[in-house]
Amino acid sequence: MLKKMQFYKNGINQLIGLFSVGLLLLLLSACAIFPTEEAMLEPPLVEPAQTEFETEEVIKGDIYSSVSGSANFTAINKTNVYYTETDGRIKEIHVRPNDEVEEGDLLVELETGDLSFDIELLELDLEKAKQRLSQIENSDGDQYETTISRLDVEGLQLRLDKMNQDMEGAFLRAPMSGIITFISEHQSGDYIESYHTLVQISDPENLEIIYTASSSNTLSDVDLGMDVQITYDNQELAGEVIQTPRDLPSDISEESIDLYDRSLLIDLTEDRPDSVAKGDLVNIEVVTEKSEETLMISRGALRTFSGREYVQVVDEDGSLREVDVRTGIVSSTQVEILEGLNEGDQVIIR
Repeated sequence: MLKKMQFYKNGINQLIGLFSVGLLLLLLSACAIFPTEEAMLEPPLVEPAQTEFETEEVIKGDIYSSVSGSANFTAINKTNVYYTETDGRIKEIHVRPNDEVEEGDLLVELETGDLSFDIELLELDLEKAKQRLSQIENSDGDQYETTISRLDVEGLQLRLDKMNQDMEGAFLRAPMSGIITFISEHQSGDYIESYHTLVQISDPENLEIIYTASSSNTLSDVDLGMDVQITYDNQELAGEVIQTPRDLPSDISEESIDLYDRSLLIDLTEDRPDSVAKGDLVNIEVVTEKSEETLMISRGALRTFSGREYVQVVDEDGSLREVDVRTGIVSSTQVEILEGLNEGDQVIIR
C-alpha cells in the first residue's frame, strides 16, 4: 500500500515538472515573436534664451527745460489805415507791399463821381458872389443889400468847404512814415465800408523778435522778463521776454489774437546789429527751469502706466525689480529724479 502511494506522488511531481518546462518554453517563444523594446532616451537639455537689455547708471548733473525754435524780426509799431467816415468804391490803390511811404502820402482813393465838377461850379459861384459884394460896397449901397451879399458869400464858402472836405475824405493818406506791410485784397471798383483796414504801415526802425509756437501750452512756463539766448547770423545776442500769451494788451485786434495767443515777443537787451532787417530769421532759447547737481536718467529709462512713473532696476545679483520714482524737470533727453533712485543705480533703457 505504501509503495502504491509513493508511486502516485512521484507521478504528480513528474507532471508538475513537465508543465513548468512547457510553460517556460511557451514564454521563450512569445519573446521571440515580439520585438525587443528599445530603452527610452533622456530628453536633451535646452538652455533658456538669455534676455538682453541695455542699462545705464543713474548720474548727477545739471538739467534744464527750455522753449526753443526759429523766430524772426518783425515791426511791432504797426498802424492799420482805414476810412473813418466815408464809404464808397475804390478808384485806385496807390501803393504796393514793401513800398516806403512818408507821412501824408496818398495810399487809396475812392470814386467821387461829379464832386470835382460840382466844386469847380461852386468856386465860380463864390467868385461871382464876391465880385457882387465888392461892387455893392464900392457903390455905397444900402446896409441891407450889403449884408445880404456878404451872407451869400459866406454861405457859398461854407458849401465849398464842405465839398472840399468830402473830396479830401476820399483820399486815404499815410498817418506815419514807414513800410507798407499789408494791403487789402480789394481792387478798383470794390465797395468798402468805413473802419475796414485797407493798408498797414510798419515802422522799420522799431523791430522786435516774435516766436510762434504750435500751441499756447508750449509757452505756459515762460514768464515776462526771462532771459533769451538769441543766435543771429552766427552771432550770440541777449534778449528778454516782453510779452507772453498771458500778457496780451486789451486793445489787440481780433485778427491778431490767434497769432499772439501762442507767441512770445522778445526785445534785444543789447545793441541791434546794423544788418538786421524786418523778416530776418533767428534762433531763440528760453530756459524755463534749471537744476544743478541733481539725479538724472535718460528719458528712455522712464516708464509710465496709468499715471504711474517707474523704472526697472538691475541689482548686483542680476535680478530685476520695478521702482516707482518722482520726477522733476524733463528736458529733451534727460529726466530729473527727485525720489526713488540713488546715484550709481543701474536702470534699463528701453
